[in-house]
Amino acid sequence: MPAIHERLATGVQTVPHESDCHMSSSRRRPESRRPSSQLGSTGLLIIGLVVVLYLVDQQFGWGLFPAGDATPTSQVTRPARTATDAGNTARTAPTGSVGIPAGLPTTAEAATVVSVADGDTISVDLDGEKVSVRLVGIDTPETYVTRTGYKECYGTEASTFAKERLAPGTVVYLERDVTDMDRYDRLLRYVWVDAGSIGAGPTGQAIMFNEVLVEDGFAIPYPYKPDVREQPRFETAAGDAESANRGIWCACGGERIPVEQTTAGCPAPVAVLPLATLPLTG
Repeated sequence: MPAIHERLATGVQTVPHESDCHMSSSRRRPESRRPSSQLGSTGLLIIGLVVVLYLVDQQFGWGLFPAGDATPTSQVTRPARTATDAGNTARTAPTGSVGIPAGLPTTAEAATVVSVADGDTISVDLDGEKVSVRLVGIDTPETYVTRTGYKECYGTEASTFAKERLAPGTVVYLERDVTDMDRYDRLLRYVWVDAGSIGAGPTGQAIMFNEVLVEDGFAIPYPYKPDVREQPRFETAAGDAESANRGIWCACGGERIPVEQTTAGCPAPVAVLPLATLPLTG
């Protein structure tokens, strides 16, 4: 009987030669390497696309990348309170203040102004804690040199107006949109006040200070997703201010203008927002 028949008959298996294993293995796992130059080109292409997307986002305000004094979101959050928590503490005014003004949103939290940093940033005492608040949905001209390389027209006027109207001790009511805090640990809020406390109407009527700033020409709408619920009213207020030639529309002729180009002879800043334009909420 031939040798192979003998091995089959006895149950002895044949073992391939070691060289055969190497040949078979190399056929099953052919090496595939991508040239390093191709990897480098792909990386540069991705970086280029990200840069272009960033520049377009900054131009059109899509909210994909944080920019400047924008309000990018943070993972830090504070527990949101509602009007039903702790016996309506969300709307309870601080001790010694007047009553809750009419038209106030039910979720607004009462706080007391401690100081004003500039036109759109304030510090308040909220439940015994000093916190910084960024007025969401708007932007006032900067009083310092920004990434554009210059101070902006009407920044000082906007800051002065906010400091005069929101003097230390003024009771304000903070309303949240979607985002709680930005990466600078500032609360993002619509800031409501009693109209009488800022000389913009009768005492006892709630008014949104964010909108006052836009209507009087101290600020422009600044949509930053997802906090855009009140943008339609801000756009309307900006249109009214521009038509009436108030604030930056008179002194600067538009937005983001260097302070050196300020036009003299414009009317003195004054709160002019008519209460009739404010739909009651809450």
